[in-house]
Amino acid sequence: MSQRRYPEASLANLEKEIFLAFYIIRKLLDSHQISDRVRLSPIRLSSYSAKGKPVTYMNLNNVDELYEFDRERRDHLSLRELCNQVIHSYIFVPTFRIRGKLDAVLISSEKRRNDRLYCLKLEEAVRLFERIAIEEIVASKATFDAEKQDYKICLA
Repeated sequence: MSQRRYPEASLANLEKEIFLAFYIIRKLLDSHQISDRVRLSPIRLSSYSAKGKPVTYMNLNNVDELYEFDRERRDHLSLRELCNQVIHSYIFVPTFRIRGKLDAVLISSEKRRNDRLYCLKLEEAVRLFERIAIEEIVASKATFDAEKQDYKICLA
């Protein structure tokens, strides 16, 4: 985030690194390696409603024309929903604050692109990554779910 210039290669690397981080988190979720406390905590972020114009490959870089940036909404997603927004991102646009410092990424999945655009502050993403990295699972409970024919696992 302290980098001053972002050539195309740096932007591509940023997207790759964020994608991989959220892919790993989703894999940890799927293999029951993240506690319920973290898994169930809502991720707070800003979002913007679509203006109603279809978002396509031909206009997806013109986010100013597609979303209501003057109507920022405080929103939240589950950890899995955020992972899916990043992994299936149709829109992934880095944003820069004053003096060209990288601040956030605007993301929206293929399914959500015509409805909502999310703004993930990179400082928040780093805090989330750190929280997951240092977390220790201290207890687990498995209950058999006859309907699913598998165990439901709760971690603490």
